Amino acid sequence: MKINIAIAIFLTSTFPIKPVLADAHPIRSDPSLREVEWQLGMPLNKSFDLVFAQPTSLEIKISPRNDLNSGEVKHAAIFASFQIDVFPPTRLGLRWTPGNSDVTKTIAKIKGKHNNKHILTVIITTETYKPTKIYDDGWIITNNKMTTLTGSIRPFGDQNVPSDTYTISLDASAFIS
Repeated sequence: MKINIAIAIFLTSTFPIKPVLADAHPIRSDPSLREVEWQLGMPLNKSFDLVFAQPTSLEIKISPRNDLNSGEVKHAAIFASFQIDVFPPTRLGLRWTPGNSDVTKTIAKIKGKHNNKHILTVIITTETYKPTKIYDDGWIITNNKMTTLTGSIRPFGDQNVPSDTYTISLDASAFIS
């Protein structure tokens, strides 16, 4: 037993043992100091985004007519007008607010507030800027940058409108590409 301990002491003093670390990698050695720096594991990485936003002001004004009467309504009638203003100029978009009516792109079927069997079918039209794209999700977006988009809410075809209250809701947004 004394011989085994003496051999172990002799071997460790003659042949120094380097520490063995799981996933350790030598990354730098300094020959003058006879040292090796060991990297343990993989380096941590953290990235982040620097977002430089441009202050934007966006406003939508809706002016419903207050002189509407039930009965026959012609397709050329105007129920409400809208104006969207933005600064700085961007592509502007408008859509029916999702979930408030039965919508197919620019056309909405609005149920009466007092009787949900009363249906008013309306369409969004834009007057300021005709070259727009209509997307499947209902957004009507101008092709070019602008500061103002105006338009109206009109009946979709001639209709006999029952006396009721019809709530219309629109979304407006500025788009960049």
